[in-house]
Amino acid sequence: MSYTREQLITAALQTIQRLGVGRDMTDEDRDHIDLRIEAIVADLAARDIYAVADAGEATPTGGDFDAAAFLHLARFIAAEVSPDFGVPYDEAMQSRAERRLRTLSRIGRGTGKNLDIDASLLRYPRGWGFNFTTGQ
Repeated sequence: MSYTREQLITAALQTIQRLGVGRDMTDEDRDHIDLRIEAIVADLAARDIYAVADAGEATPTGGDFDAAAFLHLARFIAAEVSPDFGVPYDEAMQSRAERRLRTLSRIGRGTGKNLDIDASLLRYPRGWGFNFTTGQ
């Protein structure tokens, strides 16, 4: 499942408790966050934290945010814009969100290095004479 840009803005506003559940956001609040999404997403990609395939367009329309990263993106954005709404900057929340986004972007990429052979496997060279009963 994926989420839209509008849903991301709503989640960010709810995170900083600017928008209650079930209430509509004001155009000013939506536009304020909407203008910053491009810059925040570009910053995350430039620092190799997390790359968003489709951030949508500023109106807000479109967007294709992965479900695994959605809440972490919303928290990261909320931490970035919270001082603009009179809420103190929460560095701990932003750091947690950034770490989780980093983890999501690293899954499956590997290190690109050769794997080492465990030293315990090199101690006892095994040939055709291996005894499966004794393990030697």
